[in-house]
Amino acid sequence: MPEGWTSLPFGQGPTAGANLLALFIDSGLEMDPEGKPIAAPMRRAVAFAGLAKQGEEVKLFVVKYLTTYPEIDPYGVGSEAEITRSTTQSGAANGPRERSDEWAVRAGGGEMVLSLDYTTGARGWSAGELFPHSAREPEFSRIYRFEQLADLVMSTAIGKPANGAFELTSDIAALAPVLDGSHEVIAVIDVPVYVREVFLP
Repeated sequence: MPEGWTSLPFGQGPTAGANLLALFIDSGLEMDPEGKPIAAPMRRAVAFAGLAKQGEEVKLFVVKYLTTYPEIDPYGVGSEAEITRSTTQSGAANGPRERSDEWAVRAGGGEMVLSLDYTTGARGWSAGELFPHSAREPEFSRIYRFEQLADLVMSTAIGKPANGAFELTSDIAALAPVLDGSHEVIAVIDVPVYVREVFLP
């Protein structure tokens, strides 16, 4: 976190108690304000974000960003990575689906692997707004207005067990302070559809 800021766990909902979010992003299309595709409209990334407090002020900070296209790095915390993904889905047309999602992130001579196999549950469509700040330049922020389809796979905070298997491992040196094998997963949320508009304050 930035100097003078103290990490703060999320206080409510399925992520209550977590102090870091790992967001695995597989972008299908990104457009500029005129509706034209940007230079790399399809790319993959993993963003790490968390809450922090200074006095009575609380902000959401993006602290690390691993990406296949480092030329786009609005928060100034990005670095290049090779990211592969393999996903499958099967099941009855009118019933739950069996989903498999495998990620491999290679950076700095190490690798982070995410493996998720589960049966879909009661998905929900929701809208929201976020105000993420840069951990490198705390005064820089963006406004995210989004809509998403989300499936809560598991959450220890609300007592929802996983309907399947999940594993996250890493030996990337830059991530060792937070992913050293002793980390505890509080929640897993699958977001197969995500639509977002980005604004500057």
